Amino acid sequence: MNQDVEIELCVKEVMDNKGVSISELSRMADIKYDIVKRYYNGEIIRYDSEVLKKFCIYLKCDITDLIRIKQKI
Repeated sequence: MNQDVEIELCVKEVMDNKGVSISELSRMADIKYDIVKRYYNGEIIRYDSEVLKKFCIYLKCDITDLIRIKQKI
């Protein structure tokens, strides 16, 4: 396994590009505001597949838009 990569959470970028607020996504996806806010701010360590699935559905995007693998610097 290559140790020189890390996972980058891009929920904020997708939400901002689509003009969706934390409150709006929380209501649409029926996910607690605090959870959406933690994803938005990149404060999540363990990703919940159900939450990510709802994000993809309501943001009309792919999982690869929300999570990327990048090289560590």
